[in-house]
Amino acid sequence: MSLHACLASMARLKAWRSLNPKPPIFFVFVIFSQLAQCILFSLSTWLHQYLFIILLNSSHRVLVRSKQAMEYTGIACATALMRISFPPFDRSFSFHPWIFFHTLSFTYSKVLALALPT
Repeated sequence: MSLHACLASMARLKAWRSLNPKPPIFFVFVIFSQLAQCILFSLSTWLHQYLFIILLNSSHRVLVRSKQAMEYTGIACATALMRISFPPFDRSFSFHPWIFFHTLSFTYSKVLALALPT
């Protein structure tokens, strides 16, 4: 590649880069005005009569969110532990009607109520 071709491509890149839009001048003023408003708001918050309540509420929100996250994590861990600890459900046990009703009668009445045919 010749030096002339390299310089030509560099000139094209510079020309293309100059076509990129630049932010308007008033954009800088908007940024500074927002910064000034933020500073003034933070200073007025420190002088606010309910500053303690504002701080308490904001800290309470953070603590509640972290507590909820810990609870969700704990529930997920406990569920995973139960899945690992307990043996798998035996799907091959018999669901015979006599056994099923016998179990139900003991569960609900604590008395064996089995109707035998006469």
